[in-house]
Amino acid sequence: NTSGLLLLLFSDGAPSDQQNMQCVHGINIFHINRYIDPKIQHRTKGQAWKCFHEITTRVEKQCCQRVKAIGQVFGRDKVIFRTLAFGPSKENFTLLEKMANVLPRGEFQKLGLNASSLKTSFSSLSSSLSTLRTEGGHRALTRRSDKVVDRNQKVDVTSTDVLGEDGWWIYAFKDFIGKYEFKDNDTSARLQRVNLRDGVNGIAFLQHPFAEGAERFVYRCTEIVAHTSEYDYPASKDNKAERCGLRLVAKEAKDVENHHQGRKFHETFARIQSEAAGLARAFTRRLPRARPEWNVNFIKTHIYGCYDDSYKYGQAWILVEPELDGKFTKWNNNAGEIRGQTSAQGKV
Repeated sequence: NTSGLLLLLFSDGAPSDQQNMQCVHGINIFHINRYIDPKIQHRTKGQAWKCFHEITTRVEKQCCQRVKAIGQVFGRDKVIFRTLAFGPSKENFTLLEKMANVLPRGEFQKLGLNASSLKTSFSSLSSSLSTLRTEGGHRALTRRSDKVVDRNQKVDVTSTDVLGEDGWWIYAFKDFIGKYEFKDNDTSARLQRVNLRDGVNGIAFLQHPFAEGAERFVYRCTEIVAHTSEYDYPASKDNKAERCGLRLVAKEAKDVENHHQGRKFHETFARIQSEAAGLARAFTRRLPRARPEWNVNFIKTHIYGCYDDSYKYGQAWILVEPELDGKFTKWNNNAGEIRGQTSAQGKV
């Protein structure tokens, strides 16, 4: 089986599967009030408690065996198994933790009754889904054939001219839908439209990407000021516009199926980036003293929409963020592996 699996198991306490199980003496011991009958219809308390533990052990073994069987079907390393304990802290979640430890990528999370913890847990699950997709644990995706990555692409960063004849696709006026973002500290987690800066009336990005990641192409991009006398349609080689503001990069799905999702494909990335930025700010505020080397920041992302008949449904959507200058170290990849860390270290 080449598929991968993300499996979630929620529980508010210890299992109740044993309620109708009989002990070796044929007694349903869980139907008897042990405060009224401490021996639970057995000869001695010791015999009764031995039967009690034998049944609970049997349930634990059966539950763990089910998890093991799932690993055998999909592959032990292809199953991300999360057991989530959502209930009062006094509840017994021992079995949930044991079940999570059956598979190498199992994880137990004790959330208590805190809704914020539950929200954070769900956010991390999005990352787990991305990991499965990156590793190939999903249905086969079709690589787009209309884009070729030009790793030697040259752009004059000092020029303010954006020209269609240089390969820029320019969207302005009636062809520009808008700019959107997830607002910081907005608990509704809704994508909201934001105003362009004064004078800006569109967006432009190069026709071909200069880089690619596991799921997306990366294009050079910029906000622009266009004039009606120099604008025809998005892909026209006669278009002219002026670069405005920071150099940007635009990201677009590299597979046909994700590309056809349009704005929806980008929303998950933008929302998680926004939530991660909020957590980073909270972390920085709690530092006992200001230490620049401990500051964590996430760059702001926006989603831009344009009308373009060459795209499915007549709309083009891109995820946009500032282009960063300098050399950077990529410390972890989409599979959760850390730079310089061996596989054995990652499991400790």
